[in-house]
Amino acid sequence: MTHYKQETRKHYKKASEGYAENLREKVRAKSQQKIDEANALTLVQKYPAYMSVAIYFHLIPDSRLLSVMKTRAQAIASTGVGLRGYKQTVGIEGFRFLEQYTTFRELPI
Repeated sequence: MTHYKQETRKHYKKASEGYAENLREKVRAKSQQKIDEANALTLVQKYPAYMSVAIYFHLIPDSRLLSVMKTRAQAIASTGVGLRGYKQTVGIEGFRFLEQYTTFRELPI
């Protein structure tokens, strides 16, 4: 039994060092590949839901509140939003209301 434990430890140590380093390099290479692909994009597909901001209400806001929200949104967009070192401008394409509703259907027992 002692010999078995020694052999197991010996192979485990060899495998763990090499395996961990190999795995680390594979992850680094794959991550760098994804970063390079993202940096190479010249045209980014834009889906409206990913480019939107949602504000939830229990009641439809009145016109004064909507006016204030629009003014603030345009002021924030005009100042520029982004990370340091990157110029990123945000444009507002419009405002809209969405109503969420739930329906029920009876299922047979």
